Amino acid sequence: MGEAFLIALMLFALGGGDDDDVPPPGDDDPNKPGRDLPPPPGGDDPNKPGRDLPDVDDPDEPPPPPRATGELADIRVTYPEAGRVYQVVSGDTGALSAANNGIAHRAIATTMYREAMRRGLSHADALGIASSSAQSHRTKYWLAIEGDAWNDRLYGTFGYGPQAMPNPATKRAIRLLPQNADNVARLAAKQAPIRSILLSTPNNAKQGTGKAAPGAPSGHFELLWLPAINVQAMWDGQLVVDISGPPQWVRALGVIDRSGAPAGTKWGA
Repeated sequence: MGEAFLIALMLFALGGGDDDDVPPPGDDDPNKPGRDLPPPPGGDDPNKPGRDLPDVDDPDEPPPPPRATGELADIRVTYPEAGRVYQVVSGDTGALSAANNGIAHRAIATTMYREAMRRGLSHADALGIASSSAQSHRTKYWLAIEGDAWNDRLYGTFGYGPQAMPNPATKRAIRLLPQNADNVARLAAKQAPIRSILLSTPNNAKQGTGKAAPGAPSGHFELLWLPAINVQAMWDGQLVVDISGPPQWVRALGVIDRSGAPAGTKWGA
């Protein structure tokens, strides 16, 4: 059993459990309570849930920043990591505290575990800091993910489900449903990503109407930009994120709208 899997298991044990935003078995809406936990940790296949925490072989070296080469491989991860794009998989949730499937929790825990190890803390102490940081900041970080202009432009909807956590500025949420285009393939081919999700209206809040528009490509989960975290600020107990969005080459591709969202819609918090 590899070190990464052990770290993930220990963080799960430390994470506690408010599981009220896990959907029921067989339901594709992650905003309803009670779904089965996702499959066990996958390997290198990006289509499997990459549940293991990334290996930290050299804790004295922080992870390198994404290179400005215009290649998806430079910024894509299969385990949530701040400052990268992450392909959502079945079983993922947004602000859930559990370390095995909460996107926000895992991204924060990875960041702070690495920082604690870089500062010379023990493995056990680093795990404790990672878990407590994730517990404290996971909700605000998920709202920052939803409030990112690129994410909101592609996936934000007023037609979220009854258990969703909408961004307070946009009033929209990201549903985590396979109702989207294959934006991994499109970015890899240097093509503009596609918005398929119906924007709906504020009157549709909690009604679950935010699904793919008729005729729009679907069948894939969201490809999310996870904003970079200011590590020193979080070490001091505050969440500060970089609001500039994904690398410029990604933003320069634009977005193809197949959802019928009104022109002139203000995207992002």
